[in-house]
Amino acid sequence: CKGRWTLEQIHLCEIPPRFPKIYFGFAEDALDSKALRRLDRVAATLLRHPKLRMRIEGFADPSAPDEIGRAISQARAVHVRAALLG
Repeated sequence: CKGRWTLEQIHLCEIPPRFPKIYFGFAEDALDSKALRRLDRVAATLLRHPKLRMRIEGFADPSAPDEIGRAISQARAVHVRAALLG
């Protein structure tokens, strides 16, 4: 980059770039208003940098039974992806 770097450009040069974590309630997959605001900012960043790629991963409490944990993790990732795509 030529000239002065913006904070956003510096942030995106990290490998991998850091984006805000999205937290869910216990055994929940719904996004709350705080998470939606964070995802709106991430989506705006992705629109400004169309070559940037992101992997979305969902996690659940490791004490949950495997099948339930996988289902919650998948549902969380699907909701985050949907929010980013608007």
